[in-house]
Amino acid sequence: MKNPSAMLRRILLTLALLLLALNLTSPPGLAEGNLSVYRVRPGMSSEQVRKTLGTPQVQQKKPAVWAYRREHQGVRGQDDPAVYFDPSGRVGFVTGSRLEREGQQILRRGSGLPELKAALGDPSARQPGQGKTVVYRYAPARLTVVVAGTPARVVVFGLGDEPRP
Repeated sequence: MKNPSAMLRRILLTLALLLLALNLTSPPGLAEGNLSVYRVRPGMSSEQVRKTLGTPQVQQKKPAVWAYRREHQGVRGQDDPAVYFDPSGRVGFVTGSRLEREGQQILRRGSGLPELKAALGDPSARQPGQGKTVVYRYAPARLTVVVAGTPARVVVFGLGDEPRP
């Protein structure tokens, strides 16, 4: 070998550039622990959920689902989060109308497609739903976004592994 330190520097530089390129191609904020719905993330315990959202108004045992009722401008049901627990008692899936990154709201029910794309990048999959509903899937974070209407607006977010019927 002619100059081992120069070769090592080239290898390290190449690795650094490769890592930088990988980070630049990932949609912003799609790391699993980065996103939450009403500050709830997959993997949280029931005690953590209770501390975050309080006592659920509806508690179903099998499958374990907690539902919360939020009142928004006197209308109930618009912003209701639901938490689905896996068999180990941890959050497996959470739905709601408020998506957060690092605890700060980034999207909400009613957000448009340009806002969705700016916050999350291009979806990993797009599926037509019933009527004019479109489902966007962001695989790195196991995030599902349901969009409906004309112009298309966000209806609900689902974070985690969707429960199977």
